[in-house]
Amino acid sequence: MFKLLPALFNDFGLSADIALVIFGAALLHAIMTAPRGIAGQLQSAFSRRQA
Repeated sequence: MFKLLPALFNDFGLSADIALVIFGAALLHAIMTAPRGIAGQLQSAFSRRQA
């Protein structure tokens, strides 16, 4: 994924740096919308999986 998106953007004539911007925006969205943060989301996912 790390190398795939920049390569696809280059094929479409876009800057490969856009992939970094998109990843950063997605990370900020995940942090801001989760009340317990990413660690809380992972903990909930693992506890549901074990039950």
